Amino acid sequence: MKYKKNLHVEGSKVFSYSTHVATIDRASGKLYVHGYWSMTTSKHINHVADVLGLHKEDKARDVAEVEAERKAKESNDWKARMLRAGLEGRGLIMPDDWDTLPEAEKTKRLDGALANLTK
Repeated sequence: MKYKKNLHVEGSKVFSYSTHVATIDRASGKLYVHGYWSMTTSKHINHVADVLGLHKEDKARDVAEVEAERKAKESNDWKARMLRAGLEGRGLIMPDDWDTLPEAEKTKRLDGALANLTK
């Protein structure tokens, strides 16, 4: 990524200098821009959108919603790792489109698989 000195991404947060200026929502393919910014910061935001192939939205998602999705992703990633470690090669097949599924769908499927294992 260019602009390395003054642009960085931490998780889903985009920072220009030290200010959180946008939030990445990979599931929806959107970059939520938090307000109006200077020309330089706008370049940073546009660069992130271009590099990650995201569509810019001029409104921020509720912070709690973004945090809830981050936690769901973290939980789903852990569940998927544990299932793969324990069952890969013994009937577990992850769908080809797994990485593109919404977190809510992943949660539903993973919880269903875990429920069947405990019967």
